[in-house]
Amino acid sequence: MRKSFSSAAILDLPTSVMPITYSDGTMVLSLHLNTAGGVWGLMKSVWNKLTEFAAAVSQNATLRRRLLLGVAVFVVLQIYFVRELLAAELLFGLLFAVLFLAGVLFYAVGAIGERLFDWAEVVLRFAMRLAGRGYNAIESVSKKPVRHPHSESAP
Repeated sequence: MRKSFSSAAILDLPTSVMPITYSDGTMVLSLHLNTAGGVWGLMKSVWNKLTEFAAAVSQNATLRRRLLLGVAVFVVLQIYFVRELLAAELLFGLLFAVLFLAGVLFYAVGAIGERLFDWAEVVLRFAMRLAGRGYNAIESVSKKPVRHPHSESAP
């Protein structure tokens, strides 16, 4: 059977488990710290544990070397991860800039295209009016007879 994890057990603090029953019949277990000295007693107990650990580290050279190696590895990994995160942020920033410029380009082409269509519509309306006038002029010329009604052809 596995033991449940408890930070109080790691710190070797005095604890008690109290069952709590709710009105709907459910029951939970609540872990209470028995601190005779209140919060300050708890802090003194944690402080005592930390000072014992520091004394053990200062006395044992192997433990001290391993602890310093662990701290050095942690610092190096933190520096490495920060560099990697900065590089990733720069790459994402460049990608965002490229996509932004592509969006601006597409918007500009679309806006210019709309203006060109408006201008082309005006020009085509003018050209259609001119073409209509020309067609009407040609039609009126074609309806006129080539000779005058009372003229005779030459012999």
